[in-house]
Amino acid sequence: MVGSIAPVIYKNQHRFERKYKVQYFDFGCTPPAYECIEECNKTVFNYLDSKYGGKWRREVRPNVMFLEEEK
Repeated sequence: MVGSIAPVIYKNQHRFERKYKVQYFDFGCTPPAYECIEECNKTVFNYLDSKYGGKWRREVRPNVMFLEEEK
């Protein structure tokens, strides 16, 4: 995710991280190239889909980049 000076933490994000064995990472206001974030996120999306099916998509944070393009 690309954020700003103050990262945003969602109420249930830690439960999601434990349940699906992934972690959210906020790059702050100086992220790498968007292409890098896109490829990384797509790899994580594919992993989650193969391991857990589509149920994780209902629980993931709404601001995860490039998720809408994967549906």
